[in-house]
Amino acid sequence: GFYSTDFYTDRLISYIDANRADGKPFFAYAAYTSPHWPLQVPEPYLSKYKGRYDAGYDAIRLARIERMKKLGIIPAG
Repeated sequence: GFYSTDFYTDRLISYIDANRADGKPFFAYAAYTSPHWPLQVPEPYLSKYKGRYDAGYDAIRLARIERMKKLGIIPAG
């Protein structure tokens, strides 16, 4: 049940909330890592996407590019 992205986000929000009334500027840079830790995905997500990525990275990338061309998101050429 622990995910670093949730932890870092919650911690950052607590820092903002703790100092909101001091009238000082606040800067934060949250650079999330990829993949998110832990690498073990909860079962509901694992089952939901079972088989979806079996074709491999290159095939999926090419299919996505073709779809974006058809939708006009990127030029056909």
